[in-house]
Amino acid sequence: MRRLFIILATLGLLAVLAGSVEAFTVVTPGFAVSVPIYAAPPPPVYVPAPVYVAPAYEPPAVYVGPAYAPPPVYAAPGYYPPPPHWAR
Repeated sequence: MRRLFIILATLGLLAVLAGSVEAFTVVTPGFAVSVPIYAAPPPPVYVPAPVYVAPAYEPPAVYVGPAYAPPPVYAAPGYYPPPPHWAR
């Protein structure tokens, strides 16, 4: 009986390491034992959600208009600049 338990323990260890097995059957002259193995199904494959990657930063376009020119200044008729201080 001790040998049977050693065989079952060895086969159980091999089943854990090997993969999916449904049952072990040990057959000796005049004696047979079948031990079912209940293994949980493998977990589902985890597929992570897609990750949003923002596009590279691009600064907004800058409108460059024509150069600013102030409006012309016209002297009114009869306007004369004041005389310099030394001429007064």
